[in-house]
Amino acid sequence: MEAHGKLLTFNRGKGTIPMPARAAFGRIPRGSKISVVVLIGNGRSGKSTLAGHLIGQPGAFQTGDTDRPVTEGIDYAIVKQPNSKWLVVLDVEGGNNGAFHSAVDVVAMMLGGDLVVVTNGINDYANWLEAVSVKTTSMLQMSIGNRSSLPRLHWVANMAHIRYEGGLERLVELNPWLDADFPRPRRHFYTVKHMLHADFAGNIAALRTGVLAGGVAVCGGVEITSGAGLIAVVDSFLPVLNGAEAVPRARHADAMVRTQYIDPLVAEVKTAIKALRDRGYVHDLATHDPRPAAREKLEKARLTEDHAASAQKTLKGQINPLWEALVDLNDRRGQESVASKTEIRETNKSHEEEHMGNKGGKMYGEFGPRSPVKRYFTMFDQEARTVTTLRNGNVTSTEWEIVKRQLERPRSPGPGGSMFPFGFPVPLE
Repeated sequence: MEAHGKLLTFNRGKGTIPMPARAAFGRIPRGSKISVVVLIGNGRSGKSTLAGHLIGQPGAFQTGDTDRPVTEGIDYAIVKQPNSKWLVVLDVEGGNNGAFHSAVDVVAMMLGGDLVVVTNGINDYANWLEAVSVKTTSMLQMSIGNRSSLPRLHWVANMAHIRYEGGLERLVELNPWLDADFPRPRRHFYTVKHMLHADFAGNIAALRTGVLAGGVAVCGGVEITSGAGLIAVVDSFLPVLNGAEAVPRARHADAMVRTQYIDPLVAEVKTAIKALRDRGYVHDLATHDPRPAAREKLEKARLTEDHAASAQKTLKGQINPLWEALVDLNDRRGQESVASKTEIRETNKSHEEEHMGNKGGKMYGEFGPRSPVKRYFTMFDQEARTVTTLRNGNVTSTEWEIVKRQLERPRSPGPGGSMFPFGFPVPLE
């Protein structure tokens, strides 16, 4: 046995999950095969004793020899089995206890893959037929009619003094709702004699064989595959147990999907994104996107179609903003400069201007008509620009700007350009 203790306790009428229980169930890893057996019935019917015998440790659950109820809330025992399988046995407080808390047994039934109803005598049995029928209706309401969440049903006539030869089965058949909710392959009947009876050991062996041969626990159509998932279901019911709200309408299944699948996948994506962020600029960032792997893992989870669609939407809503923030950061990092240089070039071009002589007179010669004088310049420009190499490999450059200009001393030809073919220097005005 890995651990045992209180899964659910009540303090001043308020239900809580003790921290040791959270820690114990937290050690059941994600992806495990978990079988949950739940024992319900009236107080002093021998539930705790049977629970201990089911796991082969009669003293695992607290028992008593008085008429006072022993179990309050839900007691648990966790047993690790071969091949990554786990057995969880839940012992629920008696339905007739003076301090019986409404819906405690329904919550436990929601967790169980196998439900053991412990009764004493034919009258007690008949009363619990009606009780289980009512509780099953509550379960279906909480699971939105999902009958795949209903556990296998085991009826135990405990401390029996007589043999029940088909009478228990006939009573179930008279209840049309139970008969429909728990068809023959999913309901079983056992008689367990008093502990001092010679048949007791054989009765317990038959009960263990039948109960422990069950499959995995399913809650709200979602398989419980981690201890954290089981705790999430109980957490989701605490407001109901404490009278703060009505039936949560399958919120327990959503909580379990989030705890067992979405939260771990989001954590994986966050870890991958942090590693990428710590690397600095990543040139081929798109090839390192962790989201497709997370979505693929969720697709492989054992979820119903409705839960799968809702889970994918929730996962997308949580991981997409994380990735988009990283892409934005990576783009900004890619715009950072890693090298820059200044490029220089020289250009030259001709330039001409027309000028008249001083005070309207001729500048050249006294003969011929007065005409404008053309002066020719050659401009030598030195231009510069800055070329920057970015971290993402792109290269940017500024516009060319003149940083230095030099003029060749101009020359002017004579009138008509024929008398002084080579021109002569003229001072700049």
